[in-house]
Formats: sequence, structure tokens, C-alpha cells
Amino acid sequence: MQSTPVDSIQVKLGFVSTLLLLAGCGSVDVSIQPHENAKELESLSYSVYTKVNAHRLAKNLSELKLDLRLSKIARAKSAAMAQGEEFGHAGFNVVRAGKIKKIIPFRRVGENLAFNTNEIDPAARAVKMWQESPSHLANIERPEYSITGIGVAKSVAGQIFFTQLFVYPK
Repeated sequence: MQSTPVDSIQVKLGFVSTLLLLAGCGSVDVSIQPHENAKELESLSYSVYTKVNAHRLAKNLSELKLDLRLSKIARAKSAAMAQGEEFGHAGFNVVRAGKIKKIIPFRRVGENLAFNTNEIDPAARAVKMWQESPSHLANIERPEYSITGIGVAKSVAGQIFFTQLFVYPK
């Protein structure tokens, strides 16, 4: 499933819209925080999206379609971690998978998390860490996954948190 330039523009515009309209997702404030830069977060999200799809294409797998509703859920997870929630997959099977199921009935879902600080290319570093981890790489390379959502947040201390969700719909 190749993307056209129009698709790329729509994806970029979608990231901006999603980042600007994220208020009201759970008890975490997912709106852009004073120390965050919306354009930076949009750029990092889009970079993860293109790098993961480039990896999939290199393995003769289909590109993942970006779903902005999933990106909202992913942004909420990244924002929670950036605001002090413990880094990890706690709540995935109940909270995030439950929210995903309301949007897209699925056969399988996956989640990749990463964070880093002071990297020249934080998105490239996050994807590289996933590629070096067998369980995270399995999510990236699972052929059944066809839909993704990506959320990025930055802590006051400058840590950048990444969440990528993967869905194999029914």
C-alpha cells in the first residue's frame, strides 16, 4: 500500500490537527504543554511513522496506515509518562486496548514505547531501540498489523516519550 504525496500531506496535517485538539483524553493533560513545541512533536511523530514504514517496506511488508484516533490514545500514554507516570506498558491490556477496541474491533494489538534525552535525532533513536529489541521488532514486522497510531510527548526535563500502537483489525 504505497502512499501518494497527497496522503503524506494529509498525514502531516492530521498530526497537527491531532496535537492541537487532544484535550479531554482521561485524567492526563494531553494538550500541548508550555514546554512542548507542537511542530517538534509533529515532526517526531511523522519521522517515526516514515522510519517504521521504511523498515516494513524493506522487509516486503505493507505500510501501516496512520489512524489519528489511535494517535490520540498513543499521545495520552506518552503525555502520562512525560508527566511522571512510570515508564512501561502498565494499563495496556485494559485501558489502551479497551479504547482501541471501541474505535477499531481487532484481532491483535501491540504497543512499542521508548524515551530518550539529548539525542540528535530522537525519533531515529527510538526506532533503532525498537529494532534492537526482539519483542518490539516483532510488533514492527508483524505482517498482520495494518494500522498504527503514534504519540510523542516531552517532559519538563527534556525527555522525549514515544508510543506506537499497532492494530490487526477484524
